[in-house]
Amino acid sequence: MSGRPPVFTPGGIFSVVEPISVRVASRADAEWLWSRFVGARIEESPLRVVVEPASQLERVLETIDRGLRQRTLSDAWVEPAQ
Repeated sequence: MSGRPPVFTPGGIFSVVEPISVRVASRADAEWLWSRFVGARIEESPLRVVVEPASQLERVLETIDRGLRQRTLSDAWVEPAQ
């Protein structure tokens, strides 16, 4: 561990050194979210966008919220990286 504190969220605890895994409902959702984060990657099966590092969690959550409110995203949720 890096000695930095973990990031706490309603769904659990994310270490600041682990990536953030965002499950999405469609390829279009994945591409929209991926385009907002430098260094993010799209992974298949399950379809998700992985953002590193977890210190960006607040920004990721805000982006998901904005995308859902604007109906740019159909569905997306954060889960621990696998």
